[in-house]
Amino acid sequence: MHRVQKRVMVVLLMFAVAFIVGQGNVSFAKAKLQGHVNINTATEAQLAMLPGIGEKLAKEIVAHRTKIGPFKTTGDIIKVKGLKDKKFEKFKDFIVLEGETTIEEIKEKK
Repeated sequence: MHRVQKRVMVVLLMFAVAFIVGQGNVSFAKAKLQGHVNINTATEAQLAMLPGIGEKLAKEIVAHRTKIGPFKTTGDIIKVKGLKDKKFEKFKDFIVLEGETTIEEIKEKK
């Protein structure tokens, strides 16, 4: 009898772990974005919303912009320390040089 109880407990534990792991995936779903980020006026928080740009790179972008001046082309952002072509490809469609920053996350309905 003791052996059967152990097996039942192991199976229940496995189901509980699988359930918890499955629930965790819901919170890690990628948010979709709409709008644009003006890379010449955006705050660190707004820049950090761009795909592939975290807090560290957002700080580097603002520091570069403060030191060198406004970006003349969107491609100039590649000159920022730590930014590579691969990351640029992820967010290039969301950046502009003029106008307001309007980027926001779109909540997907499930």
